[in-house]
Amino acid sequence: MKPDERSFRIALVADRYVNPPPDGLDALAVLATADWGAMQLPADDYPADIAARVLAEVTEQAFLTRSCRPMPRSCLTS
Repeated sequence: MKPDERSFRIALVADRYVNPPPDGLDALAVLATADWGAMQLPADDYPADIAARVLAEVTEQAFLTRSCRPMPRSCLTS
């Protein structure tokens, strides 16, 4: 089974672009056409303590995504 490349190309996206108004920029649609995934950042109106917890989770997930990238075959040959 081939991995979904979007799991290895992740954009951190502000909430206002994930949930845009009807005439706003839809970041998910833009990223999908480029085969990128997204992680949603907390909305600007989140209380600071909640936003901090959400950002900590996003940071951890982004780090795990980066550290779990598969090695290219060229790295595995001697």
